This record gives sequence, C-alpha cells and structure tokens, in this order.
Amino acid sequence: QSGAVGSFPAMFTELNGQSYFLAFEASSGMELWSTKNDGVLHGSIPENSRLGSAVLIGEKIYYFLESLRFDALGVSEVYEMDLKVGSNKKISQFHKELFHGVSGLTKSQNILYASVRSNNNGYELYKYFNNQWSMIKDIQSGAVGSFPAMFTELNGQSYFLAFEASSGMELWSTKNDGVLH
Repeated sequence: QSGAVGSFPAMFTELNGQSYFLAFEASSGMELWSTKNDGVLHGSIPENSRLGSAVLIGEKIYYFLESLRFDALGVSEVYEMDLKVGSNKKISQFHKELFHGVSGLTKSQNILYASVRSNNNGYELYKYFNNQWSMIKDIQSGAVGSFPAMFTELNGQSYFLAFEASSGMELWSTKNDGVLH
C-alpha cells in the first residue's frame, strides 16, 4: 500500500524458508502475502469481516474471521489455508450450532486449539482434530466460561490463562490432547 496510510504488515510466520504475512491493500483489504515472487496467495478477506489470530501447522495456516455485520456481529469462523495446494476453506460452523465463534487460536503437537464461545458454556478450550471440533474441558462451568486467552507455545505444549471462580485467573497447559492445571 503506497502513500501515508501504509499496509500494516502483521502476523509473520515462516514455512520452508518462505515468509508469510498479512498486509492491507486499499483495493482489496487484508490479504495473506508471501515473500516468494512478492505475490498474493489468496483473495481478500470478505467485506464486513475482521481477521483474528492465525497459526501455522505443517503446511497449513489456520485463522479466524469475525463478522462485523449488524445481523451477525461477533460471530466468527475458522478457516484452513493449505499452502501446498493453494486451497482455502472454512472448517467451522459455529454459527449453526448455537456457538458464537472464536476469540483465539493456538497449536500444540500439531493440533489446533481455540477459545470458543457457546451459549451454554461461555468461552472454553476446544480442539480441532480429524476434521472435528470438541471441547477439551469445561474449566469454569456455566454460561460465562473460563475465557482461555494469551496462548503461547513452548516445547510442543501450549500454555494459556483461564479463569476458574474458586482460584481466579491461572496458568494452564495442553498435554497429550488434554488440559493440565
């Protein structure tokens, strides 16, 4: 993006010696770019959407988009971009299952995890494995949830903060597809 506004490059990641990042262009919005041939890898993010976090697992980038439309405000869905074949597809249907969407993504041992909000459980930790989403643990039961957030990966484990009424905000981690306290 030329001019005084700039392109706001963000969310840099590397795969097989090639850098991938998000950047804004006035004509098409936020897009995924690569340093290879200075080209765009896929189309722009749909109008009235906001890009959430993104993680790289193998040769796939997982990211979520949040709707900014008045009739679907706050609803978000997760997408998978296969960098090897150049495909891009939605891998969640949270809006159809009384879920409202995602507030964060992370990975641990090549498994995708997300903080997902539902009407019944609030925000809790879910995993995406074998093309299916499932809740790992209802850390804080009830409609409010535990608000898993501030994900970081270290030595193959994902660490995050989550709220529990009896003890407040504490550090949790994923291990062997489960959650440890």
